[in-house]
Amino acid sequence: MSSNDEFIQKLDQIWPEILETDDLVKVGLYPSMQAAYYSRKLGRAPEYFEVGKRIFYAKTAVLNWLRSAKRNEKDTQTQKTA
Repeated sequence: MSSNDEFIQKLDQIWPEILETDDLVKVGLYPSMQAAYYSRKLGRAPEYFEVGKRIFYAKTAVLNWLRSAKRNEKDTQTQKTA
């Protein structure tokens, strides 16, 4: 199991079912709240929903996003070596 897999597994164990942006910043997925904001606007963030002005993420959406990003990274590396 890679360190990325271990990281995702640990997040799955400790995170609640619903997350806020600061939860993603705290574990280092974004360097700041502003970076998370821009990622959402560019469509480079996990699926989210808004309640008033607050942003929420389902834990499963974030974990799937992380797994997808990991797969895309591997595909890019494979294409570069081909």
